[in-house]
Amino acid sequence: MQDVDSLNLVMILGSLREGRNGERVARYVSEQLAKRGHRVHILDPQEIKLPLLTVPFHFRKAEDMPTLLAETNRKIKEADGIVLVSPENNRAAPPAITNFIDHFPPTSYKCKPTGVVTYSTGIYSGIVCAQQLVTMMTELGSPVIPTPVCIPTVHESMDPAGRTNNEHIVNNVAKMIKGIEWYGDAMRSQRKKFGLL
Repeated sequence: MQDVDSLNLVMILGSLREGRNGERVARYVSEQLAKRGHRVHILDPQEIKLPLLTVPFHFRKAEDMPTLLAETNRKIKEADGIVLVSPENNRAAPPAITNFIDHFPPTSYKCKPTGVVTYSTGIYSGIVCAQQLVTMMTELGSPVIPTPVCIPTVHESMDPAGRTNNEHIVNNVAKMIKGIEWYGDAMRSQRKKFGLL
């Protein structure tokens, strides 16, 4: 039973690696969000090929603004919340996701919650990456849901279609979604109240 109005969410993927597992994770999480009635726009750096950052969005002149950059920023600004789906590479958040996030101004992320989902093929589950993303998004004014989803041995825990019977994953994704709903609905109301929509 839906107990919160539909949220408009963006999901940012964090990997460009060949054979990446992020698609199966993103598929599962986005399907669970859709079952709750939420709209999810996936922002994939493999499709939205942003160069290494030299000039941020908010430093550009309107006449020099690439259409793709403007359109991606619009989707982030219009979102009620953000979900980051990222691997942990070399015990860190990969450049694919940090570079993507860095292209856009803090005002695009401000006052909307972030859910963090990390994964790895090893036993560490991406917890170091999650900690780094928590710091990054908090500093951008996007409070992070206090229930991260960290998935170890993702290639064994989820199949390529994004299906899983892993109770730990199922329960933690459900908890994260409830957090996004609570914070997302409350913060949308406050943004509307203070004219930030």
